[in-house]
Amino acid sequence: MKPSDTRKEQEDENKVPLAGREHSASEAPAYAAMERMAEYGRMEGLLRDLRYAARVLYKKPLFSLVVIATLALGLGANTAIFSLVNAAILTPIPVPQPDRVVMVWSDKVNHEGGNFPASVPDFEDWQATGAFESLAGFTIDGYDVRIGNKPVREPGVAVTREWFEILQVRPFLGRVFTQEDMQPGHEQVLVLTHDLWKTLFGADPTIIGKTTYINSAPYTVIGVLPVRVAKAADEQLYRPLLFEPPLAGDRGLRGVTTAGRLAPGISLMAAQNRLDSVSLRLQKEFPAEDGSYRARLQPIEEAYVEDVHSLVLVLFGAVGFVLLVTCANIANLLLVRGTGRQRELAVRAALGAGKFRLMRQLLTESVLLAALGGVAGIVPAYLGIRFLAMFKPEALPNADLITLNPTVLLFSLVVALCTGLVFGAFPAWDAWQNHSTTVLRERSQVSGGRLRFGNLFVVGEIALTVVLVAGAALMLRSFVQLRSAYPGYDSQVLTLRVSLTGQQYDSADKQVNFYKEAVRRLSGLPGVRSAAAIDCLPTCTDIMGGALHFTDRPEPKQSERATVIIGSVTPDYFRAMGIPLVRGRLFSESDGAQDTPTVILDEATARRYWPNQDPIGQSVKVLMREPLRRIVGVVGNVDRNLAVKMKSRIGQVYVPFTQSPFPVPAMSLVVSSAMNPLNLVPAVQRVISELAPDQPVFQVETLAQARAATEISSEFGTWLLGFFAMLSLVLAALGVYGVVSYTVEQRTREFGVRMAIGATPMDLLFGVLKQGFYVTLIGLAVGLVGALALTTTMKDLLHGLSATDPWSLLGSVILLAIVGLLATFIPAQRATRVEPSVALRYE
Repeated sequence: MKPSDTRKEQEDENKVPLAGREHSASEAPAYAAMERMAEYGRMEGLLRDLRYAARVLYKKPLFSLVVIATLALGLGANTAIFSLVNAAILTPIPVPQPDRVVMVWSDKVNHEGGNFPASVPDFEDWQATGAFESLAGFTIDGYDVRIGNKPVREPGVAVTREWFEILQVRPFLGRVFTQEDMQPGHEQVLVLTHDLWKTLFGADPTIIGKTTYINSAPYTVIGVLPVRVAKAADEQLYRPLLFEPPLAGDRGLRGVTTAGRLAPGISLMAAQNRLDSVSLRLQKEFPAEDGSYRARLQPIEEAYVEDVHSLVLVLFGAVGFVLLVTCANIANLLLVRGTGRQRELAVRAALGAGKFRLMRQLLTESVLLAALGGVAGIVPAYLGIRFLAMFKPEALPNADLITLNPTVLLFSLVVALCTGLVFGAFPAWDAWQNHSTTVLRERSQVSGGRLRFGNLFVVGEIALTVVLVAGAALMLRSFVQLRSAYPGYDSQVLTLRVSLTGQQYDSADKQVNFYKEAVRRLSGLPGVRSAAAIDCLPTCTDIMGGALHFTDRPEPKQSERATVIIGSVTPDYFRAMGIPLVRGRLFSESDGAQDTPTVILDEATARRYWPNQDPIGQSVKVLMREPLRRIVGVVGNVDRNLAVKMKSRIGQVYVPFTQSPFPVPAMSLVVSSAMNPLNLVPAVQRVISELAPDQPVFQVETLAQARAATEISSEFGTWLLGFFAMLSLVLAALGVYGVVSYTVEQRTREFGVRMAIGATPMDLLFGVLKQGFYVTLIGLAVGLVGALALTTTMKDLLHGLSATDPWSLLGSVILLAIVGLLATFIPAQRATRVEPSVALRYE
């Protein structure tokens, strides 16, 4: 920069606008013109700063590219995760007044489980409280939609008419359900989602009034919903939910999930108080069915994000830490680079540039760097969002909004500018503190302030990295433990699901005969060891539950009711699944519909309710209105995903599918083989096709694949936290390296003097290592405290592992200590190669 330019800038700064006095009418135009000129001068000054900043960055291309690339990674990661947060948490669900909409759950009073569905009588009692403007019930299922000659399996929901009243949804085409549609014997009607209408029905504008076949029964399409609508699950169609026997009158059958819109003038607390009163009354009137349950309200938006809320916030916090580490790293780079600019800044100051002017120039350079990093960060942000899509986030609320939309891009811009101000503030402050005459007069020396700043940044980087690495280690250990833990069954079996519909399977006998024949044929396939069927695999959540009622003892207290999952199985199920027999016997063909009702317990249930006895031969009921069943066997425990999710102790009992208390039109077939199970898929599908050519076969996969699909959030969190931790680790290593390198460079003359008077290279090596080790040690101590405090927020994401797991924390500290020492060793080794004769002439 020419001296004349500097003097002109100083003159611009010294100009004082006319202010503080009255102006006559004749002076006003001149004063306004002067204000416009001052404004123009400020804009011209800003443009001049930008041009100069661009020249400075252009002259140091390697430095600029390193900073921009580092920023692009940090900002891109933040933008990608913010797109997830924006969609899942910040964007309201498409329901008017969502704060008035709630889910209604049945919770165990002994805190052994929650989020259970309701029985129909309980649902009707809740309706009568007056707490709700509308209360809806729904059940989630899959349906065979016939298009042409082959049915297609689609997820759907059976709902009461109040469901659409709660959502206050206006159909895109046609209408939604009315009270007449809910009457038994009424024409069966259907409402489609916008997606299904487009994909399966070709966006037919005349679809209303047309008939399609659902589960082989004719349904009339009466409506199509708009594009954006809140969903109970990932449903594509809706049919009326009719309360018919046995569901209608049995309080022990809990199969209806419930949602409601609060009545006008009723607060959430007031509604909960009314439900508490009803729960207490039902516990007294129906102790066997309702004695151990109470109703609980949950805001609908909380329910929508419940499964992912903790994970999303942990990831957002982690990526925020990465951005802080990035800022600290770049601030360090700018401080180190500032050493080479001391003379330049001192000359400008000596020629008249004020401290504010120099600070403004440095901040302009930082903001320009941040802006370029933000633009470059769009690419990693886009790639990050594509990476998120690999984990199938469709289960997240508003998953379609996980994109680079304007809100996300605005966030990226704001964060980039704030980042530039943050990491640019420290070098600017350092320039403010610097005394120009000292710099011009002295040769190079260590700047104590700059070193203190650098060390402080490194301590912060290491501390944040410890927290990130500890969190990633916890997630990794938890995920490995979850994947490697034996689930109690052979996860390499092949499974497929069949749902029987139509008149040819309209009775229990016809359904039983089909599955018997299917199991027999599958067992005879080459390479098959055994085949069986169950209504709900351990990985499914569409379960039927009940409560054990004993004959050999008084009924337990209300809070100790034995809640169990009831599974209907064919005789060879345990052998096909590799579930061991602990005592007694397994089912056989002698456990038929006309024979003595029997039941098999899992080991946990047997040990809990017969701790010092053999339960074989005892009689129990699995439902209050069911006949007594004789216990004939005890088998090993299996891990059920639903029980893990609810964090509850839910027992498992099995009944012969010929004696099932529930209809069994839909069952999962299990095929065990010594060969690769996926090689059996064509033969298995051919067998089912020969038996029932018009019935769809779906969910064809191994149990390992089904199990992995339920663990997608753990895998998702592990991968992302691991990536953020590694990125932070690299940045922290660069931070340590940068500060120690700067120290070594500034102390070159000192090292030369010390070597000239007898210091050995090892003395210098250990001296530099000690400085780096102290900085690293302080960062590790601060980070360990932070990790102990912050990783407790991850407790809901961990399985079989404490949030303060010592091995994870210890491993993180050791890893950071090694990385810190390695980053220190390289510049420390350079100090040992200093030539005294060269160092004494060093400037």
